[in-house]
Amino acid sequence: MNNDDVTTNQLLAKAMDSDELGQFQTLLRQNPSDLERESMEGYWIYRACCDGHLKFVRILVEEFRIGPNTIYSLRDNPHGPVYDAAKNGHVLVARCLLDNGAKLYPGIDAVREISCEPMIGAVRKGHLDVVKLLVGYGANMHTHIGAESK
Repeated sequence: MNNDDVTTNQLLAKAMDSDELGQFQTLLRQNPSDLERESMEGYWIYRACCDGHLKFVRILVEEFRIGPNTIYSLRDNPHGPVYDAAKNGHVLVARCLLDNGAKLYPGIDAVREISCEPMIGAVRKGHLDVVKLLVGYGANMHTHIGAESK
């Protein structure tokens, strides 16, 4: 990573932290490769979902076409954006992702089909409004709690 990349990433982080959507958009438009590098794959949507930045999630998904199921590849335990929003109680962010095609069950194996990680994250953190949202989108209310790490 060269100095320009570090500076751009720092400016993007500052824009998100300061709720400066216009600055964030401008930086990404000027540096579209920032969204394409493997080391940054999914990072900005991950961060926006964890922090509840709905405006940023919308522009990342709708304008910059970041998939609502994109997983930040450098995380230790990747679950996807809906999980990150649900676990942190960001119901409007979770709704935005689901409305834009995010999957409740992104895995293809049998364990994931009976364990809805977003539901588990919301239940463990006591986010009833998110649980209700997820049920409304078809989440299994009897999901297997032991499938997700704390």
